[in-house]
Amino acid sequence: MKIKKWGIYWIDLKNVNKYSKGSRPCLVISDNKINSTSDCITIIPLKTYRNNKIYKNYDMTFNIVGNKTVSYLSINNIYTIDKNKVGDYIGYMQLKDTKNVKHLFKNTIMKG
Repeated sequence: MKIKKWGIYWIDLKNVNKYSKGSRPCLVISDNKINSTSDCITIIPLKTYRNNKIYKNYDMTFNIVGNKTVSYLSINNIYTIDKNKVGDYIGYMQLKDTKNVKHLFKNTIMKG
C-alpha cells in the first residue's frame, strides 16, 4: 500500500500510548519519501469534533475529503509507528488545512 502525506488512514494504536486501545483515524504527516522508504511513518490521531469549542491553541478542526466527518487534531499528539499498523485509507486533508497544520507546528512545537 502506498501511504501518502496528508492522507488519513485507520491505524492500530494498540500499545502506542497508555490511552489508545484500538484503531483510530490518523493523519500521516511524514514526508512521502520517508513513507516509501522507511518501515515507520509519523502520524497524528484524529478525534471527532463534537462542539464549537477548540480546547487549546494547538488544536484545529477540519473536514476529511472523502468523508463527511468533521475531525479535530491536537498537534501535541504525534507518534512514529510501524507501517504494519496502517489499515484502510479514509480520505485526505485539503491543502488549506495542511497550511494550518504547518502554521500550528511553526507556532507551537518549533517555537523557541
